[in-house]
Amino acid sequence: MKQTLLTLAVAGLLATSAQATPVLLDTISHEYGNGIGRIDPAGTDTLFSNYVLVSERSTSRFSDQLDFSGLSYDSIDHFVLTLTFAETKGLGGTGLLVDWRVRPGLSAYMPAMTKTGATQPVTQSFTFDSSVDTFQAMVRDSAFSLLFVDQGAALNQFRLYDAKLEVFGTRRPAASVPEPGTLALLGLSMLGGWALRRKR
Repeated sequence: MKQTLLTLAVAGLLATSAQATPVLLDTISHEYGNGIGRIDPAGTDTLFSNYVLVSERSTSRFSDQLDFSGLSYDSIDHFVLTLTFAETKGLGGTGLLVDWRVRPGLSAYMPAMTKTGATQPVTQSFTFDSSVDTFQAMVRDSAFSLLFVDQGAALNQFRLYDAKLEVFGTRRPAASVPEPGTLALLGLSMLGGWALRRKR
C-alpha cells in the first residue's frame, strides 16, 4: 500500500514538473502601414503602403499594444518579440550615431536594434522576461506595450513593417475527468480495503 502511494506521489510530481515547462501559448502579429487590414498605430508617424515611418520628430511618438487578453493561461514566463524593419541608421543610411532601441512599456531596459542603412527589411528577435521592470505590469494588463527610443545624436527615423509577439508560459490545466478504467480500479481498491477491514 505504501509503495503504491509512493508511486502515485512520484507520478504526480513528474506530471507537475512537466506542466511547469514553458510552452508557446499564442502568437499575436501586427502589420503596419495604410494598406487594407494594416494597423495605424497611435502617433503622427507617416504611413506608407506596407510600413510606418517611425520618427523621432513625431509630436506624438509611435506606440502599439499587442493584446493577449483572450488567452487562457496559468502563468506567463516570457515574451519573444520579433520585428521586421529597415533603415535604422536613418533614411539612406545617413543618420549620425543612430541607436534605435525597443522600449517595452516605459521600461528602463531598452535593447538595441540592428543598425542598418539598407532599404531591404531585416528581422530581429528580443526576449523579455521577469527581469524586465515592466514585465509584471504587462502580464497584469494582458498587453505588451511597444515603443521605441532613439539614443542617437541626431533626429532620425526608420521603417517598421511588422511586429510578432510570442507568449510563452504554462497552460491552465483542464478539469480532469477520470477515465472508466481509472474509476473501476478505484472501485476495486475501495472494495478490497472494505473486505480487509471486515476480515480483521
